Amino acid sequence: MYMPTTIQVSVGKAINLDKEILDEAVKLMDKLKDALQSSDPNKRRVVDGLLRVVKWWVSGSLDEDPLDRFLKFFIAFEMLASLMGYKGKFGDSWVEDFCNDYSLTCKFEGMSVNKIRNLIMHEPGEERERAEEVVRKHADEFGREVLKALWRALSEELGVGMD
Repeated sequence: MYMPTTIQVSVGKAINLDKEILDEAVKLMDKLKDALQSSDPNKRRVVDGLLRVVKWWVSGSLDEDPLDRFLKFFIAFEMLASLMGYKGKFGDSWVEDFCNDYSLTCKFEGMSVNKIRNLIMHEPGEERERAEEVVRKHADEFGREVLKALWRALSEELGVGMD
């Protein structure tokens, strides 16, 4: 039986999927299914948490407003850092430590993502306007950094290479 080596899918834009990518996706889904059915409650808890992070990241990636997109990416980022144990053991330096350990860019135009988020959420005036300006320029870049950390966490948790 003939099986094409490339499949084209159109979901707003065309993407090409080759057989190797599809095979890797199937392996990943099998590993996720196994992890979710694991008798180890800690493994299930972590995988459930990672899937919640994925949902927030996807929600951010679909949002058209860069401020909302950044905030959703930040929720995914914070949840992932918490799930990986950074929020409890590193105190106020959790963002810097998480970013360093995962080789992430978490400062944009001299402002940490945590400071940007806090300014947007809590500060009126010029500082907030500056943070919003930075977000408009860098929301997608931050989203790519969060995705990189998420891929790594999934890869480590499921034992699947995701390069």
